[in-house]
Amino acid sequence: MSIGPASTEDRGAPERLGWATPIAVALFYAACVAAATWPQVVTFGSTLPSLTDPLQHLWIMRWYKTCLLEGRSPLLCPEIQYPVGAPLGNFSPLHLQALLYIPLSLVLANDVLCFNLIWLVGMVTTGLATFLLIWRLLRDRLAATFGGMTAMLSAPMMFHAQAHLELIFLGGFPLFLLVWIDFIDQPTRKRLALAVGAYGLVALCAAYYVVFAVVPAALYFIWQAVAAGREGIIGWARERARWLLAFAALATPLLALIFANQIWSMAQGYALPRPMSEFIYFRSPWWSYLAPTTFHRLGRLLPFNPYAAFGFETIGERASYLGVVTVALLLYSLLGRVRFPRGRFWWALLVVLVVLSLGAYAEVGGCRIDLPALWLKKTLVLFALIRVPARFNLFAAVVAAVVAAAGLKHLLARLPGRGGRWVVAGALILMALLDLSFPASLWSLPPMPACYQVIRARQPSAKILEIPQAPSTGSFLSAVGGYWASHHRLPTNVGYSGNGNVVYDDLVTWSSPFLARNLAAPGYLSRTEETQIDIACEVDFDDYIWLYLTTLGIDYLIIHQWPGALPDLPGPVDLAPLKARLERAKVYEDAATAVYERARLIPPRKPVVLVGRGWHPCADSSLIRVSERSSQILAYNPDPDRPLRFALRAKGFRGPHTVRLRDGRTELARWEFAPHDFQLQLS
Repeated sequence: MSIGPASTEDRGAPERLGWATPIAVALFYAACVAAATWPQVVTFGSTLPSLTDPLQHLWIMRWYKTCLLEGRSPLLCPEIQYPVGAPLGNFSPLHLQALLYIPLSLVLANDVLCFNLIWLVGMVTTGLATFLLIWRLLRDRLAATFGGMTAMLSAPMMFHAQAHLELIFLGGFPLFLLVWIDFIDQPTRKRLALAVGAYGLVALCAAYYVVFAVVPAALYFIWQAVAAGREGIIGWARERARWLLAFAALATPLLALIFANQIWSMAQGYALPRPMSEFIYFRSPWWSYLAPTTFHRLGRLLPFNPYAAFGFETIGERASYLGVVTVALLLYSLLGRVRFPRGRFWWALLVVLVVLSLGAYAEVGGCRIDLPALWLKKTLVLFALIRVPARFNLFAAVVAAVVAAAGLKHLLARLPGRGGRWVVAGALILMALLDLSFPASLWSLPPMPACYQVIRARQPSAKILEIPQAPSTGSFLSAVGGYWASHHRLPTNVGYSGNGNVVYDDLVTWSSPFLARNLAAPGYLSRTEETQIDIACEVDFDDYIWLYLTTLGIDYLIIHQWPGALPDLPGPVDLAPLKARLERAKVYEDAATAVYERARLIPPRKPVVLVGRGWHPCADSSLIRVSERSSQILAYNPDPDRPLRFALRAKGFRGPHTVRLRDGRTELARWEFAPHDFQLQLS
């Protein structure tokens, strides 16, 4: 049965909100966030929602501050991921967040408190911007207040609030939609400037949103072009084409400036595209928009866990639950055919965003069907950068809030009396708040060990290597060690970046004798005189350590042994054999760390080799490397008068290859390698 249309205008509503209403709404949203995540707000000065990503975010913001105060270039930080350095383009940009952090940190000495205040700003401004979008559309304060709150507390927002500071700054998206709709409807120079500025704000919020915002922008353009009709579409499109060109001409250099770090990093070869396997994995199932997770009160009451039942044990950002009240109002709007301004467009946009969040494939009857997200990934350059299509659920949550708010306005209009409308609206807001609330995740920042001050007192310019090692894509030690590095300022190998630092990992990580996965391997140090490390065969472990540390310019080695420092691997990381072999070089030890001086190690007594630059890991094996056209083999010969003989076991990559072994300009050997089978060649 059709409920019938409601009036699209609220004659009693003023044309302008003024300042009092948005301020009151923002305070209300702050209270909602505090209630939904209780008791997080009372621990703002001492705990973080998680540790790995928030610590990375704190390092990023501190690096911006360092560059500003010391007049340094932000492109490459030489203090982490030493000796290569960490390109800022491999990290989340956090432009807007850093703009908030820098003045805050000049007033507050507590980084944890600064982070949490910025976190709160991100949550509240997302709700407030959604409120403004809905109010502009519906001219109804109650409906707009409800919509802003449900967008702010939706599962996509709440899950990202556990880790991703940049992604909860979603407020730029509804503001961009506001000005983009005006710009397309009736373009003027003022609206062009506002559209470019709003798109720049989206870019400052999060890099992902620059790509995602193209979808609603393009859809609205197409929607209005179709609405112009067959006779008017050509003239309508021609008129707006020059405005779109002007938008692109202004937005392109703005984006190039905002993402200069990322452009430089990719141009220098520090980052590689994300594998398609991650794009396929990070999808959001359609039913997750309806099903609460076990983090939600309602989800804990369900007789079974649908996420675990359907293979989504790791929920995270793949959960899209909108809340039972929002879903009910969406059904009310759909079945009741509720009319509101541009209603069909908002419904179409919601469907498009949900479909894109489903990821690369849909499985029907055992068959995989390609979905639009995969089409965009393969055909459009911008979408090739996307790693997690499930994050479209963030935009979907905002649009769902718009449609649900329209349903709420229609429902309230059918109730007699203002008091009754306020009671019903208040009850629905309270129900949604209780339904969408999350248990707080509270993590205390580990105290910085004393070893850094010990090393600085011994050698202020010391370079340090911290182990157990992990790739630059992350471990807890990498994240917390990177944050500590922003305080002690000693160049160190740790530092967790969102995108892997290819140059660093090729040079430092894969050839390391201290990789956590190797230290956890049974019998790794049982035969130290015939150890295989990387592609160096039958090397003496002690000799290899000396050459590795010396080549990288490391002065001190730190073994972290505090609880939580060791990664969670299938096998335990046993540090005792390693510490025993390094005992003669130890200069300091406490319960948290042990420090060893490289100068105290005994130099090798027989030749030892180590791979240098130009070697990449092979995806099929950790014991195979792929050489660039020119690559390095570093060799140490304790007896210069004794000639060395090199052995290389290799095969041609995709065809026959000639390999020349050179010492400077002197050619020592020339070998021919055919593809398919490995061959052993001697110099």
